[in-house]
Amino acid sequence: VNFVHFWSPAKGVTMGDPRDGEFEIYLTGNGGQFWSRVPGDKIPDPLPGEFGYNNDFDVLGNTIWFGTNKGRVFRSDNAGASWQVYDTGLPDGSLEFGDNGHGIFSYVDFSNSKTELRISRDRGETWTELNGIPEGGNIRMNSLEFVPGSNVIVMTTTNASLLHGLFRTWISADDGMTWKEIDHS
Repeated sequence: VNFVHFWSPAKGVTMGDPRDGEFEIYLTGNGGQFWSRVPGDKIPDPLPGEFGYNNDFDVLGNTIWFGTNKGRVFRSDNAGASWQVYDTGLPDGSLEFGDNGHGIFSYVDFSNSKTELRISRDRGETWTELNGIPEGGNIRMNSLEFVPGSNVIVMTTTNASLLHGLFRTWISADDGMTWKEIDHS
């Protein structure tokens, strides 16, 4: 299981990696006592070797997204009953969505401490490169989060490794177009 999410004490969804040629996605309407698998014809087929990541999902109302190791974003607008898939243009990564439906997909090349970001302003359907990444992207992004109710993003980075720093906190008030360093250690 990569994630479990409940909208209410009764209504929930869980998602796992592909099995029998389809992502395993199950829904419950009774608090998890019984689960039914979402039919494969309601989920786009996985690419060869494609899988999701633990806790790489986001929710806004009845819309839920998850990212994959192939740089794709799956989205359901009906609490997991059916899904669409969109390509971010990155080889891998993780996602984060804000309350306005804007999303950031991030790819970190850990061996070279290089970060690439893509933004979607249409709930994940199309993705464009963000060019204003701090240090020209020559950083290792550790975490990224939208501030609820805004288009403000907070990002933490390191220039080298998690053991040696320099650790920085950045803020963007314009969906990641520009960044300002607000702390370092």
